[in-house]
Amino acid sequence: MKKLKMTISLVLSCVLFSSLFVFNAYAEDVIKGDINGDGEVKVADARIVLSMAAHITEPDVQKADMNSDGIVSLEDARAVLAISVDLVELPEKTGENLISDDPENEFIKLISETYKIDSKALVAIYAVPDLGNNFVLEFGKKSAFSSEYSRSAKDLKKVYQIDLERNINIATSTGIGCVGCSMGESILIFNLVKTVMMPEFPDYFTDV
Repeated sequence: MKKLKMTISLVLSCVLFSSLFVFNAYAEDVIKGDINGDGEVKVADARIVLSMAAHITEPDVQKADMNSDGIVSLEDARAVLAISVDLVELPEKTGENLISDDPENEFIKLISETYKIDSKALVAIYAVPDLGNNFVLEFGKKSAFSSEYSRSAKDLKKVYQIDLERNINIATSTGIGCVGCSMGESILIFNLVKTVMMPEFPDYFTDV
């Protein structure tokens, strides 16, 4: 009987040790932000974290909780996106990105006239030749007491995406009020413009 107890105890110890070993090995292999397990942190992972933050898919705190606060939130999605944009393989450049706040700019006029927005609040980032991926950025005013519009990333309100047929998608930081795209796509577009495109013009925008 004593021998049987010792055998059971030994088996349980081995099982426990094996379980700990497997868990530790798994933990060591986990890459924070690599949600789909392909070994890299990509934009696709950011999309998944967005769906977790929106409670569309089950949250994976171990992989997606980037700020270690115990939940998967929009802040975690932004963190994954910030990592992923540095790893995105951009297509070969076929033109030039230009920036304008001229009220007569084609894209600024389109947004200003369509949505009755003061053209002074708008900045266009567009490509020449036009490949149908043009953006107009809408900013808030510098302060409640100012008549001047900000050019700070902190005051970016909306991003209007304009294609070749001049169809318009509207993206916001939270996905609320988005048009022509899902909430997750809205957040992704908004943050890509804010974290990738705006920093290309550091003399034009602040807080980028």
